[in-house]
Amino acid sequence: MKKLQRMAFVLVLAGLLAVPAVAHAVNATYRYDRLNRLTSVTYDNGMSIAYSYDKTGNLIRIARGINGADVIPPTVTAFSLPAESNSLVVPVSVFSATDNVAVTGYCVMSTDSAAGCSWSASPPTSYTFASGTANGSHTLYAFARDAAGNSSTAIAVTTQLAVLQQQLSVTILGLYGGGGSVTSSPGGIACTSGTCTAEYANGTSVTLIPAPDTSSVFTAWSGNCTGSSNCTVSMTADRSATASFSLIPRARVAGIPYGSLASAYAAVLASGVLEAQALTFVEDLALNRGIVFTLRGGFSTDYLSRTGYTTLQGRLTVGTGAVTIDRLIIK
Repeated sequence: MKKLQRMAFVLVLAGLLAVPAVAHAVNATYRYDRLNRLTSVTYDNGMSIAYSYDKTGNLIRIARGINGADVIPPTVTAFSLPAESNSLVVPVSVFSATDNVAVTGYCVMSTDSAAGCSWSASPPTSYTFASGTANGSHTLYAFARDAAGNSSTAIAVTTQLAVLQQQLSVTILGLYGGGGSVTSSPGGIACTSGTCTAEYANGTSVTLIPAPDTSSVFTAWSGNCTGSSNCTVSMTADRSATASFSLIPRARVAGIPYGSLASAYAAVLASGVLEAQALTFVEDLALNRGIVFTLRGGFSTDYLSRTGYTTLQGRLTVGTGAVTIDRLIIK
């Protein structure tokens, strides 16, 4: 009777420990994590049990394998970072892991999830934070996995970013009513008027991308940028650049561009000449300033030749004054 009671007591304890009852004696290998928590039991009859814990230490999963199936995840045994880094590329001081079979993948993430891991066959030697990451305290998480796809729980380590920041200043200059925008890659600059600033980690390469609005053209950079296309600056010091946008010269008076016939007419002087490209102007033109002038149409985009006719799709009304028209079609 005493023997039966003792056996019953042992079976109850075994049930609480999630260790299966066996009909005969078998050898078992027990593995523990760095907090001395039981992580796996492997029996020589092919049975195995794996235990998983959340970051507060609660047991959240028990996986059982039979006939040699590998259900035991690796264990990250060590992971450390420098206490402070003055670069977005943070060196990994120590990263090691063990597995009952073999560790086949290592990963460091900025979130406590291995779902987005890009696994490497050996422990990574550094982690690169995204450009624009703010200085301050940041936590990284180390994971390992095996050939069966079992992933470890993470070890979390915090490092302090203290990266030197350089300021980039971009100014939008609109010539003759022109306009546009400048954006950056990596992000930070999204400027449509005035002056915009952003800070980047020292040494970051930033590409500035100008985009004129529908009535303008991008003319040129000045400052730390040159040319008339995208500009790349290296942020080894504070940088500044001005993007100039000019109104498309659909019409012009004395070389000054205007976007419409009406705005050009408002600027032309008595006995002056209003020139227009060989385009279609959808507007009404009312001549009521009491001046005499000439309207010459059909010009090429550079105004060096006359390639066709200017079309006015609208009404031309002569109220006061007079106009001499050359190569203008009115529809």
